[in-house]
Amino acid sequence: MFESEKLCGLLAKSGEYGRLVANNMQMEFLLYIMKKDRNLLLKLKEVLLSNSEEPWIALHIGLLSNPSMPKSCLRKFYEVLEKYRYLEEAEILECISTISSGKIKDFSFWLSCPWIKSISYEEKSRMYTIKSTKGDFSFVPTSCMYENELNVIKQIGKKKGTTGAKKLENGYDSGSYANFDYQCHFVSYEFSKLHSEDYAVTCICPQAFPNNYWLHSYNISYNGVYVIDIANGFVMPIEDYNRLIQPCNLDITKGEDVLSHLLQIKDDKSWPFFNVIKSPLKTLAFYHYDMLTEEQREEKYGDLLRNLKKLK
Repeated sequence: MFESEKLCGLLAKSGEYGRLVANNMQMEFLLYIMKKDRNLLLKLKEVLLSNSEEPWIALHIGLLSNPSMPKSCLRKFYEVLEKYRYLEEAEILECISTISSGKIKDFSFWLSCPWIKSISYEEKSRMYTIKSTKGDFSFVPTSCMYENELNVIKQIGKKKGTTGAKKLENGYDSGSYANFDYQCHFVSYEFSKLHSEDYAVTCICPQAFPNNYWLHSYNISYNGVYVIDIANGFVMPIEDYNRLIQPCNLDITKGEDVLSHLLQIKDDKSWPFFNVIKSPLKTLAFYHYDMLTEEQREEKYGDLLRNLKKLK
């Protein structure tokens, strides 16, 4: 078994743990809503079934951001998040992503979050700045800078179809390549082909709870100044992004070199794992990980691996 296969196993367990904690967290909040006001529970069900988003986004956008929502419910929501040690950075990222999507214009809900102090917008630069308990984060929606590229990638995604993942009850297809939310590896790879001077990055980063990690891909500008995170919908200075995402990078490859590196990996008969991984960027990441010595892996990923193994 390759070391990357072991890593995939650890990440899968981490994902299972994260989903379990998230379900428990949401269930506690739903039970609170049910006891407080059954009409609110019915409204919540209506929102979750009618909103064309995954449930967590629908909860933020469709229910909690509603001005009629009692403030006591918002306070309880964040009490539950704190109880389950939900990462403040995860909620700040959610805020940035929903603002970047353009689906929410009223920031009052996000300003009710105890971790967000203020949200400002500079019309000339089209840049938002969030002041939070974790510092300031400035960003521009990707649609403001890369509208043509997003349209091209979306068309490619429509032709590519779906991963076959199960649709949610509200019809949201998280497996569709045309939905960028869950297709970070695909969209970052396609962007690297359109902007060969920029870099494609695949990393492991904290997801929502302590010891809960996810595999993520994004792009870095040719000069290393800013990050283009298409899946999350924003462009951000790299220093801000690293504080927010806390990436532990597995691979960084310049766009113009991605295809040649993939061909080299395919020719390496000692690494048949190439035939298992369908994602080009994950292939680059796992191959690079396997080519490291044990000492190099310990130096770069030792702390991360020990945290992942806590869940075994």
